Amino acid sequence: MVRVATYAKDIDKAIHLGNHVRDLGYEVSVNVMAVSHVLEPDLDEALAQLAKTKFQVVYLVDSFGYFYSEQIQYLAKKYLSVLRPAGIEVGVHMHNNIQLGFANTVEGIIQGINYLDATVYGMGRAAGNCPLELLVDFLKNPKFDVRPILDLIQKYFVDMKQDLRWGYEIPYAITGLLNKHPRAALAYMKGAHATRSASSMTICWKWRSSRCPRNEPYHRPIPTDTIISVTLSSLAVRPHWGGLDMDLTWLKWLVIILIIVASSGCSRAAA
Repeated sequence: MVRVATYAKDIDKAIHLGNHVRDLGYEVSVNVMAVSHVLEPDLDEALAQLAKTKFQVVYLVDSFGYFYSEQIQYLAKKYLSVLRPAGIEVGVHMHNNIQLGFANTVEGIIQGINYLDATVYGMGRAAGNCPLELLVDFLKNPKFDVRPILDLIQKYFVDMKQDLRWGYEIPYAITGLLNKHPRAALAYMKGAHATRSASSMTICWKWRSSRCPRNEPYHRPIPTDTIISVTLSSLAVRPHWGGLDMDLTWLKWLVIILIIVASSGCSRAAA
């Protein structure tokens, strides 16, 4: 199976490429990326176009590790209602920025999704993906045995993770909470771990109402025209355990807490 990754705005190009690959004899799946940045009418149009194809699978993708289970539930129902009548299966591909990669994959299963992306030890870009070992154990399928995966992790992946450094970290959590691409966090982490000295990362985000109309339940809106600037500085690495020794002032922590509270409050108000 060949996977075509695309944005909703480029769905026509993805379909053209997918049809070409299918003509070569391959099965095709499509990942519609960055759905948390897409307006609902644009997403509906993209799904409608995909429903007219002969592709095997279309994936619901949480590119930035931003979604909670409520958003996965809403989107899973949307994808399934459009694609399954057309004979196309739905998959889930979750990122773990806010430690919900596994939980959101399980939510997809509950909603009836059959294709599940997972990786050994959660290996993946930045915060990583849904851990395969947790998913295998959750499925309770006698065909699958989690013990060989655990042996593989112990033998290879524990040391590999120390070198490649994926998994939950505060910079990745911040980009997930803010619904932003983790490139700034990746650059920061690379610099921090390479130098083991002070560096900083600043994420500035201006929220416009046009990016998140209230009729789109899969967004967690922040009040219109709010400008948020978060800076992490003086982060030093503890190489013996791979975490972060955080020398942040109380004011910076207060900013982070206020962001989380504001996001939660707006979600409840929108509901």
